[in-house]
Amino acid sequence: MKRPQVLARPWRRASRRAAFACCLASAACLLAGGCKREPPPAFDLPGAMGADFHADIDALAARLGPPQSQGTSQNGLPTRVWQKDGATLTAAYKPGSKRVLSLSVIVRADAEAVSDEGKLKLLQAATLPENEGSGAYSVEWIEARDRPTYDVGFRVIPAPRTHRVALHVSGTNALLSITFQPSTTAAGSQGSQGGAPEAGSGAPFMTSPPWQTTLEAVPDDARIVLQSRIFRNLDPSGLFSMRAQIEVDGKLVRDQESKGPPLSLDYEL
Repeated sequence: MKRPQVLARPWRRASRRAAFACCLASAACLLAGGCKREPPPAFDLPGAMGADFHADIDALAARLGPPQSQGTSQNGLPTRVWQKDGATLTAAYKPGSKRVLSLSVIVRADAEAVSDEGKLKLLQAATLPENEGSGAYSVEWIEARDRPTYDVGFRVIPAPRTHRVALHVSGTNALLSITFQPSTTAAGSQGSQGGAPEAGSGAPFMTSPPWQTTLEAVPDDARIVLQSRIFRNLDPSGLFSMRAQIEVDGKLVRDQESKGPPLSLDYEL
């Protein structure tokens, strides 16, 4: 007996067509070397660095957690390295002030490098908007080693900024010889007390404590030097003490006391 013919149900036909179309799309995707979904953000750089993208390495580590390793960059700067969800973040910083100078994020292996059309998607790994920087930072692209026109990550460079530096010398009744000098002529002096010369001259002057001065708009990488020595003790008791301090943007960065020997403070922004 001849079996009756069973017709395919419409929903089965639709399912087969959809599966076939999906296979074709996957094959085309593989041939094009793309269609790789970007992973969820591994790092929150805006949250870790702050809105102005200026932070020291200790503050960065407090927000990101302990780094997996430490090292030295090609130009001799100390670095700390974090790894998370397949991404690697390397922060280079100044040894003295510990200010973060750059943040390099490797998102993909060389074999998965992307062309110019897809490189902005790499910024998602650090929770950054898809553009090449803002007023707070700029972005440089990191190319694959064997594919010069393809990128595997990016480097964030915080924008240069200026600082407000306050210098203080306090102590017992005495005549002091004070010298202070920023390493750049871009710094101006305001609010000086005690007959100090213009900032940047480096010439010693005589004054009695308390003495203070403020340097406005001191740029990154400037070096601040403050020296104080006793010239004559004016205290009837014969006792003497003095204290010198350097503040940067309201934060105390250098603090020394002495009961006789000269004080010399040095800080590089």
